[in-house]
Amino acid sequence: MASRILTFALVFAGAAAPGLARPEAVRDPAEAVRALDAALGRAWAEAGVKPAPLASDAAYLRRVSLDLAGVVPAEERVRRFVASKRKGKRARLVRELLAGRNAANWQARRWANLLLGRSYLLRRRPDGGSTPLVRWLQRRFLAGAPWDRVVRELLTASGAEADNGAVEYFGRWEGKPEELAGNAMRVFQGQQVQCAQCHDHPYHEQWKQRTFWGVAAFFARVRIRRDPDTQALSLKEAERGEVRLPGPPGQPGPVIAPRFVSGESVDPGPGAYRREELARMLTAPGNPNFARATVNRVWGFLFGEAFTSPDDLAKPALPEVLEDLEEDFRASGYDLRRLLEVIVLSRAYQASSSGGARDRPAEVEVFARARVRPLTAEQLWWSLDRVLDVRAALEFQAQGRAPGWAREREVALRRRFFRAFGTTEAGAEAQQSLTQALLLLNGPLTNGFLRADRSPLVAELLGQPPARRVERLFLRALARLPSGGERRALGKVQRPEALQDVGWALLNCGEFVTNH
Repeated sequence: MASRILTFALVFAGAAAPGLARPEAVRDPAEAVRALDAALGRAWAEAGVKPAPLASDAAYLRRVSLDLAGVVPAEERVRRFVASKRKGKRARLVRELLAGRNAANWQARRWANLLLGRSYLLRRRPDGGSTPLVRWLQRRFLAGAPWDRVVRELLTASGAEADNGAVEYFGRWEGKPEELAGNAMRVFQGQQVQCAQCHDHPYHEQWKQRTFWGVAAFFARVRIRRDPDTQALSLKEAERGEVRLPGPPGQPGPVIAPRFVSGESVDPGPGAYRREELARMLTAPGNPNFARATVNRVWGFLFGEAFTSPDDLAKPALPEVLEDLEEDFRASGYDLRRLLEVIVLSRAYQASSSGGARDRPAEVEVFARARVRPLTAEQLWWSLDRVLDVRAALEFQAQGRAPGWAREREVALRRRFFRAFGTTEAGAEAQQSLTQALLLLNGPLTNGFLRADRSPLVAELLGQPPARRVERLFLRALARLPSGGERRALGKVQRPEALQDVGWALLNCGEFVTNH
């Protein structure tokens, strides 16, 4: 009983085991950025590279808006930010973005893609909408909940999915201990222990088959029920239930007791709440992999490349930089919002993607120059939606049609888009496929929504001077003003068809479909 009370105290109060108290000194974010830049500077000097110049205000605004909020910035925000001369405006911008609902939505979707898989999410919501776990994560990000608490709440979830969206995580993996163990250890521990499911790991001597099944045993008593009528999920913890080491055909192997990869085991008896014990051990400050895996994965989100494979933390690039961020993340109480703030204000993140081709590979390798990255399916849809104002355009087109037509049409468009673009999982996005390219070139969004008789935006632009029309299209699509050459070439756009062609070209150019 005393052991169970201690477990509850550790899990829900976030306390560490004796001798593993969290550091008390928490640096100011600006100080953390300076320390990170110093570590990066030493790494660049050792690699013999010079960082690329700082990205322009417009380029930085677009990049950070996509990375933190998942969508290109609004036209008026671009105007205000680029025109502002206030000192520290980038730091203020980052704090504003991180406090917003769009940031909560995007960060939730990023992690849900890892926990559930994009293909699963799109099976449940083919239109790219939110599922229970996504909404659950959104609320935690919006509230600024510490990441270790979020992970503990996720791993110890119970009840009905309608009341606790975290239950969807267990439903996605059908309550199977081996699937839950493999995913949880990969996402939160940065270890592919499922490679040892059938045999000892071929490359990690310490990961035996018993290691994997020892972790799986923490989930042995999860019971998932799906209502046959509503398909609603619910989760309960059974008093009994074990996993066994796979044996020869027809011969069950021995029962495996719950045991963490560190070697720490728990009481396998019916009184132990195993998932609470796993959550405690996984998020304990004494477990270095939890902070390291999170920092490494977030860095990969923001740069398109992590320090090392997010699923295998061996031999990271720039180990001093990773270690500095780990220590700061741990000292901050696992503040994910702060981690994002520190990284996006670093010299590495603010570096331009432009420069000579000769030094590009060496600079990109050590994060001294920004990497050009394709937008994810979610970023691309949300950005197209913001540029074209899909809802307003459909309401404009719905005049004289049956009630609900605009909503039905929007859902159909979203389904078609995510059927084409939601084909990759949560890792690095591949280059556009032929189907995706054709949808942007010839699809209804980039064609029909740029016609004056179908878009209130285009109708409004046609009522403004030609130069103003082009300027606004550039601000909405590329988050920048047109260059002098672009102004001269496009400054006399008179006919509606010509304006449509300009918009179409901007939405199909490499500058729009990538983050750079």
